[in-house]
Amino acid sequence: MASSSLSGGVRVEVESELLEKKGSANVPEDSATTDIGIVSPRIIRQTTNMREPIEPRVRLAITLKYLATGDSYTSLQFFFKVSVTTIARIVPEVCACLIEVLGHHVKIPSTREDWLRVSNQFELKWNFPHAIGAIDGKHVRIQAPKNSGSEYFNYKHFYSVVLMAIVDADYNFLYADVGCPGRMSDGGAFQRNASYRIS
Repeated sequence: MASSSLSGGVRVEVESELLEKKGSANVPEDSATTDIGIVSPRIIRQTTNMREPIEPRVRLAITLKYLATGDSYTSLQFFFKVSVTTIARIVPEVCACLIEVLGHHVKIPSTREDWLRVSNQFELKWNFPHAIGAIDGKHVRIQAPKNSGSEYFNYKHFYSVVLMAIVDADYNFLYADVGCPGRMSDGGAFQRNASYRIS
């Protein structure tokens, strides 16, 4: 099972079979997700006379696959057998829900003791002293915004925004930021985000 952990013990697990199983919109009950209970009530939709709603575990699986792989909505359409327009509604809705429900679990340490605890974990677990986080940036491909010129055009020769994240020794997110224009380097994106001010 592939697992993504957020600080505070909230886990969202997606079985690798789900991500590899092509051509099926049926997400197995036991492999869809764990701990979906906190998200499910907010993403469930009402049954109508016209149709059955897409189950919360499928809505979450669509969103997680989109976020994990960067696949296009068209690609996801064939994977989950859900229309592109429906996927285009599902992904932003579920992302907003995840931020609302889980956002408070992603928080940067605010006291000296919190930072020392993070540093001690790096030393104990990885034998890497004086580290207060592992940081990396990722260029997320986008369609060029109108009238943006080369603002979002990166060194890899495509348009993007920068996703910057800091994790602790257990891979729990301490900080995440998305939205710096792609032309910025990791260092430039780091200087613009909130974590730079506390360093």
